[in-house]
Amino acid sequence: MLRNANRELLRTSTPTYAPLNESAIRRIADAALEVLAKSGMAVYSPTAFEALCTAGAQVDAESHIVSFPRSLVEDAIDSNPSSITLFSCNGEHDVVLERDRVHYSTGGTAIYVLDPDTDQRRPSTVEDVILNARMIAGSAEALREKPFVSFITLIISPFKIDKDYGEMTCYLAKEGLPVVVPTEPICGTTSPITLAGSVLTHIAETLGGIALVQCINRGAPGICGSVGSITNLETMDHLGGPIERAMINAAVAQMAQHFEIPLYSTGGTTDSKEVDIQAAYESAMSSLLVAMSGANYIHDIAGLMESDLTVSYEKLAMDNEILGMCQRVLRGIEVTDETLATELMIEKGPGKDFMMEEHTLRHMRKEFFVPELANRQKRGSMSPGDNALVRAKVLVKEISSSPRVSRLPADLRERILQSFPEIRLPRDTAGVRSQEKEECRG
Repeated sequence: MLRNANRELLRTSTPTYAPLNESAIRRIADAALEVLAKSGMAVYSPTAFEALCTAGAQVDAESHIVSFPRSLVEDAIDSNPSSITLFSCNGEHDVVLERDRVHYSTGGTAIYVLDPDTDQRRPSTVEDVILNARMIAGSAEALREKPFVSFITLIISPFKIDKDYGEMTCYLAKEGLPVVVPTEPICGTTSPITLAGSVLTHIAETLGGIALVQCINRGAPGICGSVGSITNLETMDHLGGPIERAMINAAVAQMAQHFEIPLYSTGGTTDSKEVDIQAAYESAMSSLLVAMSGANYIHDIAGLMESDLTVSYEKLAMDNEILGMCQRVLRGIEVTDETLATELMIEKGPGKDFMMEEHTLRHMRKEFFVPELANRQKRGSMSPGDNALVRAKVLVKEISSSPRVSRLPADLRERILQSFPEIRLPRDTAGVRSQEKEECRG
């Protein structure tokens, strides 16, 4: 669906939205190391607790508090890769997480789907989720060599590594697989209410996760993560669409770039319950600001709504269009002799148009982002009810009704299905499976 989002690996020369100045970045970096050293984290994973203790952290077995010496965290930052590649199966769409390269991703944690046929919310089902198996890579070694999937654990705010997530993080780090150690502090509840306090919480917690990864396996691909937001002070609920969430995530992106650690960020979410005006402006503002900060991999940026609980296919289509515009913004304005067209202006002189010039033909298809859903026709020439949401619904129906084609070789897909009988195929893919069985026999 995300046809506009990741068409090219994009690096901006410098982040074009930077809520923190250099002095603020240095202060937050120093404060994060101070918090980890003086306050530390509660670590309830036995493997993590032992690894940090062995690495030189100060531990209290009774309270489970682990204090991270500054030197331990700084060493972990130095040993963590500054560039991590998530490989595509065909090699054509590899995602390089480094510096301020920007990529986009959907999210897989929504527990509801806004059904495109009924416009009613329903629980997400197996038909909404695709399972990735290690067999696809060919072997554990091949997966480590060219990982096409990353794993997200979680630091529990404020400053806690729980047993389950901690053990998962240790296992993945030991295996040398990309592991994201995100943090999800909420202003006013699990972090200080100020944006600066939230940014500090984010970066201190996720650096604690990076330190754990490196204590388990020096050089393992650890990825910082930023998922937090602010609180609805009327209900104390988590919010997905505030502009402050985008500001926090943009600031965390600056901090990750300061430490030269790849970052999973969050953007494009909304608190709207429908695909409406609120969903459009909250998602667009969030997507653009976080993208302009140079965040490496912005997940949840397409399709999510209702404080990240629900996914909508129509919103997925509309967000794809928003991301196309974001990419055009990040590409900037190229200034060369060719694009300035100075000589052409002089040659044409005053009062002459440029419609039939060869220069126009060379650039007209690549200079502008052309939307698929937005209606740019004049009022008199458009059909009644022809708007972006209607076009999104049509696109969703076209995609959902088109034949499903497996991206895996037929024999591999069949082996996976035989090895994991718990995988239940959607009804309309049964024909695909039968066809692949015949191909395997042939």
